[in-house]
Amino acid sequence: MVTPRASHKGYVRPVGLASLGGDSYFAEPYRVRSPHRVHVGSGVTVEARSVLSVVDVLDGERYGGVLRIGDGCAIESDFYVHCAGEVTLGADVRIGPRVFLGDSVPDASRTDSSAIGLRVDAPRPVRIGDGAVIGAGTVILPGVAIGAGACVAPGSAVTRDVPSGAVVAGFPTRAVRRGRPAGGEG
Repeated sequence: MVTPRASHKGYVRPVGLASLGGDSYFAEPYRVRSPHRVHVGSGVTVEARSVLSVVDVLDGERYGGVLRIGDGCAIESDFYVHCAGEVTLGADVRIGPRVFLGDSVPDASRTDSSAIGLRVDAPRPVRIGDGAVIGAGTVILPGVAIGAGACVAPGSAVTRDVPSGAVVAGFPTRAVRRGRPAGGEG
């Protein structure tokens, strides 16, 4: 677990992260696995009971995951990210409560490890573009890219890419509104 440093308005600035921008705070309790592989931009808020799990080495296998959280992100409570490869949140991303995202899942087909120490399948990057909004209770699966300014409705399961500016909803998601051209009315 990362050791908090100074507190500010009921929040702490974790120490031990690879990088931590100015005016970024985490609400306690929180947990960070492999903090030396977590980069947090400026003006980021991470609410209570969030878990940032970055896999460095698991069951003797080296993964070397890297988590990047862009400037101005606001992450609500009970956020869980599993990163064995690469997860990137762009600038000004908004994430609702109880969101899960991961770039890999346990590989239950591998019989050479215990159920507790399951190895993960090959990570596939997850990228969330600048200004995207992710609703409460959403699940984002490996290999997904969510475009800039996209909106994912609460309770959705994102199994494929979401274009910039699109609004998607459902389990699995489907387009509610198509993406808008950059800088234009649509």
